[in-house]
Amino acid sequence: MQQQFGGSPLRDAGDPATCLATDEVGQARPIGPVCDIGAYEFTDFNVVTLTINPNVTISKVGPTFVSGTVTCSHFDIKPQTLRVDLAQDQKVGRTPTTVQATADVSFTCDKTKWPWGVNLTPSSGAFAAGAAVASVRTVNTPVWYKPSATSSAVKVVVAHR
Repeated sequence: MQQQFGGSPLRDAGDPATCLATDEVGQARPIGPVCDIGAYEFTDFNVVTLTINPNVTISKVGPTFVSGTVTCSHFDIKPQTLRVDLAQDQKVGRTPTTVQATADVSFTCDKTKWPWGVNLTPSSGAFAAGAAVASVRTVNTPVWYKPSATSSAVKVVVAHR
């Protein structure tokens, strides 16, 4: 018997009524929503670990730069996508408002810490020096990738150029 690959149509396609509690090698089943078809439950996911740098940089004349790293447990030459969000609560006079921006950035899994960075421009308002919350997550990755996300309080600092 042969173990299946991550993109196999046998993944998560078993019948819950006939799914055994463990597979051929003793792996608990199911790992996904239902068990895999066949003797083995797929376990060799590409695990993605994400970080966000604690300082976000704004310039007086341009976008806001958010960066971090991505590390994968397996090599994959096909580019994947991270979605990066930045939100900052501000007060305009007496009215509280949230300035937000989102952008996507590509990454490739090469089993080393891979730096990512993206420029964000809010659709309205502007980021200011101070506290904000940044988040990053994988989007539209293949089924053999474990979804990953992280969120972190960051400090928005003005770049002196």
